Amino acid sequence: MENDLFIGRYNIFHVFKMNSGEYRRRKVDLFMANAKSPALFYGAIAVAVIALLLCIYYIIPGVNHVLVSGNPTAVHLKHVALFAAITVLGIIAALVTRPKSAAQ
Repeated sequence: MENDLFIGRYNIFHVFKMNSGEYRRRKVDLFMANAKSPALFYGAIAVAVIALLLCIYYIIPGVNHVLVSGNPTAVHLKHVALFAAITVLGIIAALVTRPKSAAQ
């Protein structure tokens, strides 16, 4: 029973033995176990900023846009929508992976 995982009704628990000999269980968060790292937080911010800049780049008419088919100087709304969605996903990822402050 020591160091076993078991699935409760809605949670997964890790069972471990205390020094006193009694068994305790601790809830295991498998999905967000490493999500509070600063690298993911700053990476999500970087992705959001780069996607926002590309969104602005593709909405400006008269500029030669790379990686497009058709008129390279026209506004490309599909590219704008794609990079706007990536910007929103980057912001959400930054909010979810935000490290906790030391005061808490």
